[in-house]
Amino acid sequence: MLKEERRIAPRIKINIEAKISPNGFHSKEVKVENLSTTGMLIKSNIPLFSLSTVSVTVKLEDKEFEGKAICVRVSEKPPWEAGLHFVNVDEQNRLILEEFIAKRIKLGQKLIYILFQPTMVVLSLLLAIEKSVKIEDWRCK
Repeated sequence: MLKEERRIAPRIKINIEAKISPNGFHSKEVKVENLSTTGMLIKSNIPLFSLSTVSVTVKLEDKEFEGKAICVRVSEKPPWEAGLHFVNVDEQNRLILEEFIAKRIKLGQKLIYILFQPTMVVLSLLLAIEKSVKIEDWRCK
């Protein structure tokens, strides 16, 4: 049985560093595994607690995203993973995040198009040949 997708925003796989500050304490570096406009998955060398609030800072190209998030899912053993859901993100930071993700999704779509374009050309040629040549012409005599 297929698992129903509950996410409301597309996620992009990514491998960047971020800084989190659990409950306003010392900042820790973490790895961001995936990112969306609603949250992110991180790997950390420290465990996080479910439903704790963290401040998040991520450098996204030439801009910096800052916001708060709630740990909605945490792993029980190392490597420590946490699913963070963004809360209290101001308009400017929301736009930074949306633009960054939209750009990555667009690049991904272009890459898929570029990779599959030669296949589509070959298929189109085969269809054109099939329509112009009768099947009887292909039989061995």
